Amino acid sequence: GLLCACHSVVADFTVIPDKTTVPILTPAYTNRQTSKIRLSNGIEAYLISDPAAEKSAAGMVVQVGSFEDPNEYPGMAHFVEHMLFLGTKQYPDESAFDLFLGNNGGYSNAYTTDDHTAFFFAVDSSAFKDALVRFSSFFKEPLFNASGVDRELNAVDQEYFRGLQQDDRRQYAVLQYLSNPKHPIHRFSMGN
Repeated sequence: GLLCACHSVVADFTVIPDKTTVPILTPAYTNRQTSKIRLSNGIEAYLISDPAAEKSAAGMVVQVGSFEDPNEYPGMAHFVEHMLFLGTKQYPDESAFDLFLGNNGGYSNAYTTDDHTAFFFAVDSSAFKDALVRFSSFFKEPLFNASGVDRELNAVDQEYFRGLQQDDRRQYAVLQYLSNPKHPIHRFSMGN
């Protein structure tokens, strides 16, 4: 089942006992299996196997966000989020991941908040294992190619300017302005 497929990819893990006391009664989830595991490197994963799913997907949440930006480099966490998608040692082409996903019915995205950054993708199930290998290489051997720096700085700035008129962004700007100047929330964190 679920852990057998995972075990062929992951060398060493322990199962985290499920403490859920409320059963899921939704009929659409009858054949869904779940498991929580902790890898030997400390990463915890929540696995879901659903034979009725149309796609396979994975995500990674890193507990680093804009609060960790150095004072002299505001927006660094968001910029790094963008740069991780642009080539790895094993897959150096800057568009390799997007092309692979596009050719296999998939997509990817990411976002950065104050205290974490999330990366995720979905793809046709037949291409999931290859996509997962490519995705995991973001976090092991990213290239941070100089050729992508200006383009991604521009992309980050465009995201910032595109959101200036959104109510949630305006509310957040007021919170930043009113916050303690010594707290990281007071700093600019979105663009460059």
